[in-house]
Amino acid sequence: MRFLVAVMLVCLMAVSASAYDQFVVHTRMTSDAFGRALARDSFLSRIGFSDGRLNRTPVVDIVANGATAEDDGQRPLNHFYDPLSESPLFFVNGDYVCLAEGVKKGEFNARLWATSAPSNQFGLAAAKQQLIEMIVSSSQSERDKDAYDLFTSLGHMMHLVQDMAQPQHTRNDAHPTSENVQCTVDIEKCRLDDLNLWSRYEAWCAENLNVRTKPAAAGFYSGYPVVSLPSYAVYFNSGNDRGLAEYSNMNFVTEHTNYSDRQCAPFFFTSPQLPRDVREEERTVNVKRYSIDGSSYSTSTTYSNLVYTFPTYDAYTQTTAENPYHTLYSYFDYELLKERYQQVYSLSSSAFESQASLLVRRAVGYSAGFLAHFFRGKIDAQWQKNSSGTWDVTITNKSAEKIGADARLKATFRATKEYFRQGGVDSAWIVDAPLSQAISGFSGIAPGQSVTIRNLTSADLHPGDELTSFERRLVVIGSLGSEPQAVLPLVQLGQKILRAEITTSRPGTVGFAFTGPIGWYYPTTVEELYPLKSSYTIETIPSDDGIYKLIFAFNPPTASGATTCNVRVWYGDKIVEDRSFTLDAFDNGQMGSYVADGYSGSVVGPPGAATCIEHRDGCKLVSGQWTNCASRWWEAASRPTA
Repeated sequence: MRFLVAVMLVCLMAVSASAYDQFVVHTRMTSDAFGRALARDSFLSRIGFSDGRLNRTPVVDIVANGATAEDDGQRPLNHFYDPLSESPLFFVNGDYVCLAEGVKKGEFNARLWATSAPSNQFGLAAAKQQLIEMIVSSSQSERDKDAYDLFTSLGHMMHLVQDMAQPQHTRNDAHPTSENVQCTVDIEKCRLDDLNLWSRYEAWCAENLNVRTKPAAAGFYSGYPVVSLPSYAVYFNSGNDRGLAEYSNMNFVTEHTNYSDRQCAPFFFTSPQLPRDVREEERTVNVKRYSIDGSSYSTSTTYSNLVYTFPTYDAYTQTTAENPYHTLYSYFDYELLKERYQQVYSLSSSAFESQASLLVRRAVGYSAGFLAHFFRGKIDAQWQKNSSGTWDVTITNKSAEKIGADARLKATFRATKEYFRQGGVDSAWIVDAPLSQAISGFSGIAPGQSVTIRNLTSADLHPGDELTSFERRLVVIGSLGSEPQAVLPLVQLGQKILRAEITTSRPGTVGFAFTGPIGWYYPTTVEELYPLKSSYTIETIPSDDGIYKLIFAFNPPTASGATTCNVRVWYGDKIVEDRSFTLDAFDNGQMGSYVADGYSGSVVGPPGAATCIEHRDGCKLVSGQWTNCASRWWEAASRPTA
């Protein structure tokens, strides 16, 4: 029901318009969509995350958190998109005239906000740049930050696609919620009851679609295919009803765009039309009534309702599904929960349930498809060493679309900080050039076709080292089909790197090193011990067969209390150690043994259980050197699978 009056001009200054509950529904939709996109195409392996984690954090959690954050602040004002008028959100008054300047409205419609708004730091352009930087940045810390930003931005964009499955967002039905902090203690203060604007549909979803408390709700999220469409914009609006905004706009009515409600330019909705399939149902409800003295009381009243069934048409799957509670016509208003003097159309909880059963699974399928579309560009690279010591690389287009003549290739190789000895740098350039400069007559790469860039080298590669022994990180940037500036990444593993990440529950100074069959691979210096930190990373490239040991000694700033340490060790892209332990104040340290392939890949030691030896000698820093460091030593007699 629309009962918007001029008082909105004042009240709406303190509200924002959100969509599906960000902490329950959006989180679940995003997690499910991510899993389904990944099941169809293992894009994480192509970009160096075969274990599905960024350090200790599952990538899906970062993406879901990004989806949650899209509802922060004023961002929801850009979450509306009428596919008929291409309009963003407008607030309107009872006469359907747009309110005076200064009232909140969307700067961009949701499609533009996701795909082309320059002010959106989590939009498509930002995600593409973050993907490029994640591949070619020169240090692990920079790449980790770029990866985190990329996965966060993908979550933000998936949220915007999911909002197109909320008809209020595609029919300009503003449903603000108060930003008053009292919302946390009194939900009624969030509902703006005098304006009747809060979304009952979203409230129903938040209450009923939490799979943790209601496992049966999982069925609402499943059952729709991963959508495949030719461009990002088409996931919103295709022009032939295959976009998600088109589906929700033309098949559903909302709380303030029902058949009793007026329409306002430019929002003239010709669909849906009141269906002919109607039945009569009786419902008994408790109605709050008021006495002359102002006191209230409840009475139980039975109302006769006309209930309409609507055949929702899905142009993407070319199927029709019935919505058995499209709208209700009654003297009882099921939205305002009160009796009316004339019959009105309104939506009951049954209507919200039937809407959710059709819309939520499509939100998952479309946002999964949007994510898959982002990673659809695929390349392969084959390296061949020439007699001169230079390298040729052959790039094959594994995508279904042509890579354009404007393509540029960026490629680096990754070793360790010790290899380059340039601060935190652990990688160096192989090539960064347009393919038209590197290949005479280059006109693009058709699907399945290849081109070769010849005589590549890197000044940072040590004499005698093989480029293919190192991890190579490549990205092609250019048009892909009709998409400009597409990003096609590839991470190729080389010789496996031993990398350890250690986090502690409180800051302190740390001494640690990898040792191998021929001695110390990462000697600790005093510069590595300060300032006090709670996160440490070391790495080395094993060059010999045998057992490699991680020695770790932690010195807290105070002598009292214990410290929890978390240790994770990668051998190549596989985790071979992931555990936690507690250290006493000055009884600190840990050793783990890891078997490296070296060049022969031989297995060292028979299978067996771990053994522990404990030392308690104290640990001190004297003249810049660690002495008498107590430690707990752990050796595995079996070779970890890597």
